[in-house]
Amino acid sequence: MQNLENLYKYAQDQVGHFESLCYKVGVLDDMPLEEYEGRFSADEELTKAYFESCIMTILCLLDHGKLVSLKARFQNAIAKKNNCPWDMIGEPDEGYFYFVSLFHKYLEVLGEYFELSLTKSGTKKLENFLRKTPMILKDINVIPRNEPEMNRHMLHIIQYFFDDATGNYKIPKGFQNFTPDIVIRSLKTLVEFKLAKEKKHLKQLIRGIYEDTIGYSDPYGLKFYYSVFYMKEHYMTENQIKTYIVDMPAYQGPNNKWTPIVVIGPTK
Repeated sequence: MQNLENLYKYAQDQVGHFESLCYKVGVLDDMPLEEYEGRFSADEELTKAYFESCIMTILCLLDHGKLVSLKARFQNAIAKKNNCPWDMIGEPDEGYFYFVSLFHKYLEVLGEYFELSLTKSGTKKLENFLRKTPMILKDINVIPRNEPEMNRHMLHIIQYFFDDATGNYKIPKGFQNFTPDIVIRSLKTLVEFKLAKEKKHLKQLIRGIYEDTIGYSDPYGLKFYYSVFYMKEHYMTENQIKTYIVDMPAYQGPNNKWTPIVVIGPTK
C-alpha cells in the first residue's frame, strides 16, 4: 500500500514539474530569436525527459490497478498526439499542453480508483481482524463481562494497526449525537460491538443495532458499517440478523454496506 502511495505521489510530482516547464518553454517561445536559441534547447530537453517520465509512471499505476482498457485508451491518446511538432507548445490543445491536460485527467481518475481500492483492501483486513475478536481478547487475558470493557480493549488493539481509529467520533442527528464504538476515518468505517451472554438478550441487542443504523444513515464521510455480535453460544447466524433488521418497519440503515459479524467466545 505504501509503495502504491509513493508511486502515485511521484507521478503527481513529475506531472507538476512537466507542467511548470511547459509554461517556462512557452514564455521562451515569445523571446527574440537570438535569446530564444540560447536558452530553449536545455529546457526543451528537460521537458521531454519529464514528459517520458509522466507517461511511464502513469502506465505503472494503470498496470498496478490492472486497468487494461483504461491503459489502452491512455496509450491511444498518447499516440494520437505524440507526433505533433514540439513547436506547437503555445497552442492549448496541441503539443505539451495537450499532454498536461491528459496527465491530470488520468491522475484524477487513478486517484479516485485507488482511494476506493485501498479502502476496500483496508476494510477487508479490518473485517478479518474483527472476526478474530475472541482470539485477540484471549491473547490479552480478557474475558468480557460487558460491552464497554470489550470496546475499550478492542479499540486499544485496533489502534496499533489503524492509528486513526477513535472512540470519540460524534455523528449529529436531529437533536442528539450518535457515538459509534469505533470509527476509522481512513477507511470511512465504523464498528459497533454487542455482547450476548444469553439468547434472550439478542433481540434487545438487534433492536439497538436497528436504532443505530437509523442514526448512522448517511453519516458524514462514513461508508462502511460493522456490527460485531460477541455471543456465548451460536444463537443466530449473520444472515438471520441482517434479515431481521432489514425487515423491521421504517428501516433506513445502510443496507448493503452494513455487515453483521458473529463471533463465539466466553463471557463473565
